[in-house]
Amino acid sequence: LAPGSYLVLSVVRPVGEQGERGQQLYTEAGMPHNSHSVEDIAAFCGGFELVPPGVADARRWRPGATDVPGSEQRPGGVVLAGVARKP
Repeated sequence: LAPGSYLVLSVVRPVGEQGERGQQLYTEAGMPHNSHSVEDIAAFCGGFELVPPGVADARRWRPGATDVPGSEQRPGGVVLAGVARKP
């Protein structure tokens, strides 16, 4: 990508027994699903600079969303999102 370009990532991260079962159902349906940690997702950005709030609950990317947790665990799962800019 050219300097100044942005990379946007989002992933579903299963949480607990309910999330693991959902992940298993996707895999059994022929759509393998891999789970990644916040650190894994940040590492995918390589030499890019993460834009605040970094890799976090996707709901935090809404303007003015100050009351949404960063990446705390919820039953079932969480959608993590991150935006990074190429210097």
